[in-house]
This record gives sequence, C-alpha cells and structure tokens, in this order.
Amino acid sequence: CSVETESAPLELNEEVVNYMVQKARRLAASSRLTDELRIRLETAIAAYSAALGNNTGDDHVDDLEDALLEVMDQAEAQGIEA
Repeated sequence: CSVETESAPLELNEEVVNYMVQKARRLAASSRLTDELRIRLETAIAAYSAALGNNTGDDHVDDLEDALLEVMDQAEAQGIEA
C-alpha cells in the first residue's frame, strides 16, 4: 500500500496497530483467565482483526468491535487487567 504525498509516494508496509486489539491480546495472555473466556476472546480478536485487514464494511466492523468489547468487559469483570 502506498500513500501519495506532495514530494513522493510513501510506502506503508507495516501492520496496522490497533489499541483495542493490543489490549485484548494482553487480556487473553493472562493466566487468570478461564479457558472458555480465553477462547471467546481469541475468537473475537481474530474476527475483528480480519475485518480490519480486509476493509470490511463499517457496520460489520462495528458489530465485531462491539462483540470484542463485550468479551473484554467480561474478562475485566473477573479482575483481569490488561
């Protein structure tokens, strides 16, 4: 992917960094998280990350983001911190 600037095209080869995905991955790495919740969290992370990477429609991304936030809230309710 490249972006045109006034002087020259800028190559963007880096993976997009998403704060929510990073936080969710930290939650999923917690040893205190139940296996069930870890699986749900990892599934939500994968779906949301894939949608972001595929430029899926905004409504679909929003739905996946809401699902990820819901699972993250459940993990945090168990006292897990990212």
